[in-house]
Amino acid sequence: MNVPEGNQLELLDIYDVWYNPWWRQTWFKSTCALIVILIVAALSYYVYKRFFVKPVIKQAWQKALEEINSLSHSDFDDQNKFYSALTSVLKRFMQEEYQVSFVDKTDTEFIQSLETSSLVPEAITQKCKLIFDGVTLIKFAHQKTVHEHMLSSIKLAQDLVKEAAELNRTP
Repeated sequence: MNVPEGNQLELLDIYDVWYNPWWRQTWFKSTCALIVILIVAALSYYVYKRFFVKPVIKQAWQKALEEINSLSHSDFDDQNKFYSALTSVLKRFMQEEYQVSFVDKTDTEFIQSLETSSLVPEAITQKCKLIFDGVTLIKFAHQKTVHEHMLSSIKLAQDLVKEAAELNRTP
């Protein structure tokens, strides 16, 4: 028997493999390191997004043009939905642009409000009349319209939004 130095007896194991607990194994340490790296990355991303990236604020005319363009790429099968969406986009745009409540009004009330409002230019009112003329019959009386009329309504709406934006940007 080997006697170690200092008169201490050493117990020799009879096993060839030593037990290594799970918290000391490399897979556990690697997993912990990966979790820590992911947490640091997530916190860094949150801090970057929160403090260094400025949100993009779109103007009312930009939002309206995007919605009108998405309508132009939509399915033209349901004319009621198409004209309901188009008129609601225009009402929201006019409300944001001229700070007058238009969203809760019917199409006829909307046109009357435009005519009586001193904030909305006459050219814009006339374009709105062109778009809204006959839309009530299409939306509620289920009158049919041709595809070309819908495309011309989209073109008129785009022109209306662009013209209103130009008029409000010029001092």
